[in-house]
Amino acid sequence: MWDDEWLCQYPLLSFKSGQRILAMGEKFSYYFYLRSGICARINPTPDGEEIIMQYLHAGDMIGLGLKNFGEESVSDFIARKSCECYRIPIEHVEQRLQHDAALCYAVYQKTVSELDFWATSYLARTLGGGISIVCLALDTQAKMRDDGAYVVDSMFTNMELSKYCGVHAVSVSRFLTQLHHEGILERKKDGIHIYDRKRLFAYVNLGK
Repeated sequence: MWDDEWLCQYPLLSFKSGQRILAMGEKFSYYFYLRSGICARINPTPDGEEIIMQYLHAGDMIGLGLKNFGEESVSDFIARKSCECYRIPIEHVEQRLQHDAALCYAVYQKTVSELDFWATSYLARTLGGGISIVCLALDTQAKMRDDGAYVVDSMFTNMELSKYCGVHAVSVSRFLTQLHHEGILERKKDGIHIYDRKRLFAYVNLGK
């Protein structure tokens, strides 16, 4: 979506797992294009717990759209796996979007897709409860590898999924065991392998 030659003119920064890329309350003047790794957008609760609002993967632009909420970041953006990011002045990104209709439309489509996820997430939680929202999260985060297998990265532990889905980690473990017994998925050393995405998503569609 974003042109590699254009990106390469900007500084490439590295962040270890757990490091903040952009902090809540920070006055920001740069966006960060994620070249590799996984970043979580996090909002803390009043009692100090983490609510994971979004995951960003390679190819995503961290901070895009935050200017609509003011000059300061409204969330923490924290590397969940080691990340490499191009640091790009906000005005350069906005100029690029203004002059590249295809890029602007691609960003718009991605935004619509994210809104659709939240709408589906609400329905899954309302109609199907915990297992439906966990299945939606797994389906959303599954990436196809070169061998055609769909795998959710190994960083998505039961605790990580618990924070993302708002479901207790013990319940997440129980749901994954159930889905494993049904032959839908299997947790391996390199991540959660999804064997049947259609049946996985049936839990979201049917609200089981």
